[in-house]
Amino acid sequence: MQKTAKELITEARGYLVNARRYINDRPIEELLKVLVFSFYVYYKISGKLSQNQRKEFKLPFDNALKVVNINKRVKSVFPKALVYEFGIELKIINVIKAILVILEKQDFKENDLKEQEKQQKKEEKLNRALGMIQKSRFDGALSQFKQLSSEFPNDYKMHKEISWKLFEVKHIECITFLEKTVGLNPKDAESYAALGQVYRQVKKYKEAISANEKAVALDKENKTYLFNLARAYMDNRSWNEAKQVLLKLIEIDPNLVPAQRALEFVSRPFRADYW
Repeated sequence: MQKTAKELITEARGYLVNARRYINDRPIEELLKVLVFSFYVYYKISGKLSQNQRKEFKLPFDNALKVVNINKRVKSVFPKALVYEFGIELKIINVIKAILVILEKQDFKENDLKEQEKQQKKEEKLNRALGMIQKSRFDGALSQFKQLSSEFPNDYKMHKEISWKLFEVKHIECITFLEKTVGLNPKDAESYAALGQVYRQVKKYKEAISANEKAVALDKENKTYLFNLARAYMDNRSWNEAKQVLLKLIEIDPNLVPAQRALEFVSRPFRADYW
């Protein structure tokens, strides 16, 4: 529903009387946007206002502009003080809009620089931790890895690099980071397969089956993933499921000797006595 002139006046005045909040507590960009709105409201409805009503608007405009004029960021891009007189609403709106554009560009540049610095510090910390792994200083490395995970919880590439480094050295904490990695990218078949291997090593066979099933679902004819899934089924004594996977694997590669031997084993009537 479109607002009435009275409602617009009330809204604009409400913004303007609170202008002092922007001295310390609020971004100056917000006050500049408030002024654009308020000046435009006044411009549109001034013809319907009495002389006294127009004067009532002048004071809050002046007070709001005082706040703008003492702001260091505004002064750095527009040193000249903004002064309001009746009839220059559109002119002052254009000046404020120009100031806003410059400030927003500055914000973007500053944020970009901060992000670059943040990424550089991340790489430095990550490289230090990876160096600790090379020197078998696992406690120190893990402490750094956990800090990085907390600081950059959505960085998939970083979590994958950490998880694979821990996987390479067979450290149990690779499970934590592999779980985080596949959580960030559920289409990472390679990490699901690695997670399945580690689950098998710690005898979490159901979890190993689940991880390997996801790897196979993402890469249906990958022979390594299929064989890992069959092994996980065998560990869990799910013989029929293992047999079906091995049959599919041999269909893809009839000369795959490990798969042939595994199929021969799961087909034995007394296989449980040997597993």
